[in-house]
Amino acid sequence: MQTVTSDHSGGMPAAGCRLELYVAGDTRNSRRAAENLSRYLQQIDRPVDLIVVDVLKDPKAAFQRSIFATPSLIVEAAGRKSLIVGDLSEGEAMLRSLLAPDAG
Repeated sequence: MQTVTSDHSGGMPAAGCRLELYVAGDTRNSRRAAENLSRYLQQIDRPVDLIVVDVLKDPKAAFQRSIFATPSLIVEAAGRKSLIVGDLSEGEAMLRSLLAPDAG
């Protein structure tokens, strides 16, 4: 599991936005999901707490979060939790709305 925090204060982001990306090894879809998410996060001005979990290395973590398909992204923001399944190539609009500062 890899944790990346884009919050400059070093703790949980003030906005409370947490992303968990579940991938299966270094497959093409896993890489594409990570690249698409990274590209999107570079465009927003909001701190996020990002955790990347390789389900091949940590299957228990995926099971505990009911992840049965990869890549999958859990978005916890504005008091809501959402699941996006796929490589995120068509999910930018959904991600943008989920992570909008006034979402809720």
